Amino acid sequence: MPSSTASANERLPRGGWALTWAVALAVAASIVCGWEVLLRVRGVGFASVDDSAELWARQRERAALLGKDAVILIGASEMQMGIDVDAMRRHTTGTPVQLAISAAPFMPVLANLADDPRITGTVVVSFSMASFCSTTTDSISERWVRHYERLRASRTRLFYEHLEDALGRAVAAVLISQGRGARPQQLIWSERATYVRTLPDRTQQADYQIVDREAAYRHRVDVYLSGEEPALRTVPDLDARLSALESMVEKIQGRGGRVILVRFPTTKRIWEMDEILYPKETYWNALASRTSARTIHFADYPSLSGFDLPDGVHIDYRDAPAFTDALSILLFAPREPAETRLSARPAESP
Repeated sequence: MPSSTASANERLPRGGWALTWAVALAVAASIVCGWEVLLRVRGVGFASVDDSAELWARQRERAALLGKDAVILIGASEMQMGIDVDAMRRHTTGTPVQLAISAAPFMPVLANLADDPRITGTVVVSFSMASFCSTTTDSISERWVRHYERLRASRTRLFYEHLEDALGRAVAAVLISQGRGARPQQLIWSERATYVRTLPDRTQQADYQIVDREAAYRHRVDVYLSGEEPALRTVPDLDARLSALESMVEKIQGRGGRVILVRFPTTKRIWEMDEILYPKETYWNALASRTSARTIHFADYPSLSGFDLPDGVHIDYRDAPAFTDALSILLFAPREPAETRLSARPAESP
């Protein structure tokens, strides 16, 4: 019997630790791989990172650090799903930065960019009248901008947190379970597959082959109708809104940047309702006549008008590269290709 005073080290098990660790790692890897295979067989979805205020803030700071080399993309989900960043890189020496926020107004983000003297690159705005005229208070855009400003002011993040965040995003981009952050029972017994994937750069990919396209379209129409037939929207403070927008544009362009306002495509009944709610000849033409930003409306360019939008608003990720190519040719061409544009009527005051 060992003495009670014997060293504790003498009582530790000896040998075989390399094999023990190898077996433990193999078992853990088998469990993870098996779980991932189960999720894929169930058709639950695909690996995706969480589109969070933290992730947005990192991209927002990146836009500032890139300076004149940044191509900053803002707007809503049509921008986030419609632009393939890799395709856009083929058309510009700049670096695309995805700052669009799904289901959120763009004006708080544009105002934040305008007030930052480090923003001297190209800002591409996915412009819609509904977003422009939004009266939502404390929107996601405003909350994420405030989060970014708090992080920038505090500067308290430790050096290893950046590495930890990067590793977390890398894992989330590969593992379905990690990326979705759901409990096992939620993943296994989920009735509908996730069809939107968020990449680490905040690009989103929508796979409309795994959902009922007709149901997605009906849902989008119902969202537009909101229980009533569409009617012309009047905007009593339109002049004030246009003046505020132009002030932001002038700040960015006054320090050497560029602002481009783009009306992304809508199709089928969605476009018909858009024209009832905010007629192009009335509202868009008023905007184009009042801003020093460049304006691109999809209806004026055949190259932007022929894409299949399953729900009338968003594009399938398989078509995003071709759409990005078509838009990038207009965005980054030395001069606007006149032959690609349809004639537009003179602006009318609303």
